[in-house]
Amino acid sequence: GASSGGADEARDALVEERDAARRQAEALGRQVAAQIRKNSELEEKHRRRHKEALERDVGDAVALLKRDLAAVEGERDALRGDVSQLEADLRREASKRARDAKTDARAAEAEARAAAAERARDEAQ
Repeated sequence: GASSGGADEARDALVEERDAARRQAEALGRQVAAQIRKNSELEEKHRRRHKEALERDVGDAVALLKRDLAAVEGERDALRGDVSQLEADLRREASKRARDAKTDARAAEAEARAAAAERARDEAQ
């Protein structure tokens, strides 16, 4: 019976080893699954951060463009105002010159009439 007792012990030891190996494999499997899950979460977080950063960059770029556009529109409006002012000044200057020219023409006409009258008087004498 002693020899069969030794065989039983050897078999029990093998079963025990096999169970331990299985438990170890299960634990490793759980660790690997946890690591995969953690990696997926990290990837997802990284992707989300990257997307948010991109959206922020795009948002910043759009805000900059809008600000630049507003500045350009402001300059354009100021230029339009300057042009309107210049046009008004030119119109005023042109009408003043026209008035002056009329005045000069009337003065020249009056002078011509006076000279003619003087000649007529001279001829009459």
